[in-house]
Amino acid sequence: MLSAGHGVMWWRHHDVSSLFVGRLSPFDDQERWEHFREFRTDFVSRSWLTYRREFPCLEQTHISTDAGWGCMLRSGQMTLLEAFVRHFLGRDWRVQKATSDQAAVYRDLLRLFADVPSDTSPFGVHSLVGISVKKGRCAGQWFGPAQVSYLIKDSVNHSHTMFHKLKSLRVYVAQDCTVYMGDVEEMLQRGREDTGGQNCAVLVLIPIRLGGETLNEIYFPCIKALLSMDESVGIMGGRPSHSLYFIGWQDEKLIYLDPHYCQNVVDMQPDDFPLTSFHCIEPRKVSMNRMDPSCALAFYCRDWSNFRKWCHDAEPMIIPPRQRGSYPFFTFNPGRSWEYLDGVTPPTSRSHSSSTSSPCTRSPGHRNSPRRPGKSRVTTYSLHLHRPGEPVPLGLMGHDVDDEMEQDSFLVVDKTDSRTDKQADHDHCS
Repeated sequence: MLSAGHGVMWWRHHDVSSLFVGRLSPFDDQERWEHFREFRTDFVSRSWLTYRREFPCLEQTHISTDAGWGCMLRSGQMTLLEAFVRHFLGRDWRVQKATSDQAAVYRDLLRLFADVPSDTSPFGVHSLVGISVKKGRCAGQWFGPAQVSYLIKDSVNHSHTMFHKLKSLRVYVAQDCTVYMGDVEEMLQRGREDTGGQNCAVLVLIPIRLGGETLNEIYFPCIKALLSMDESVGIMGGRPSHSLYFIGWQDEKLIYLDPHYCQNVVDMQPDDFPLTSFHCIEPRKVSMNRMDPSCALAFYCRDWSNFRKWCHDAEPMIIPPRQRGSYPFFTFNPGRSWEYLDGVTPPTSRSHSSSTSSPCTRSPGHRNSPRRPGKSRVTTYSLHLHRPGEPVPLGLMGHDVDDEMEQDSFLVVDKTDSRTDKQADHDHCS
């Protein structure tokens, strides 16, 4: 899977039998460069939604750009759009190899996120801000990951009245860092009834805070393990007051797509409107220790069976390794939550947290339903730093280095096998 930001991501390969372990010189193995090209193709296919300028003013304001305040909204849009792409086009879809029919479907999905005040764009900035205003926020305010998670959920629910095909995707937001499996089962059952018996998929969003002022390093292995799952759609997070969409990892760095690039608004009415500004070609990364502890994890499960499999596979990954106690990322509960039972939205203090906080803070000392991790193996593609003095592959020498990247580091792909269990530390094997 990929993780997003204006940068690089890790890439999961599904042919486990073809994987190999270890580092090779850049010119030692042709197969390795085939994998690298696959990675680049995969990365470039990720939808990149950034700041836009000169769009129609937001209702009752003179605001015609989201530059400076809409970065978390854009990260949320990228998360939701990736879920839609997987839902309607599949995980193996590539923009460079799209058929005419696939390209038409993709453009239809992008139109749902158009920056225009229209019911035909339920996930555009105008629509998302409109929902937030009804909840007491002002246009132009910065959003936190928990707030955006609920905006995504509300916007998807609203879209079902106008777009019947979107009813086959539901959004679930975890309560107090707990995924209530009974709630998801009920949600998917209702979705099946609404769609005339069609299986529904679910986008699971888990707002969480992993530390106080900074990210607690005991969760680094958990982040990498969870990002390596097939179901992972990425992480809405970033640096303090600087949202990024994380889609993967390399060593102790996270690969991301960055929404902080302001571009002109695109007219999406033509059938063949250009896609260039919706795709990033330069992978980027940021150190995990610079990640804001407030974030939201995202997972796409295509049906109830896939959701149960994800729950089973994720359990051993949510507890930091080598800890005397159990301090999980989040927990699973087979029952129902009060929110879904009562059909009401949780209080603002619990769910719609401020931009600097999240519904739940995980740190040593917090104990919640201790679980003993079993064994799980995650096979991934990972990116390794290319050190000075080693041969540098053609095409990377001219790589544009921003303030997040080490001036002496380039990106090189290795295929690896990482393990997570009670004794192992989730670290990537190399």
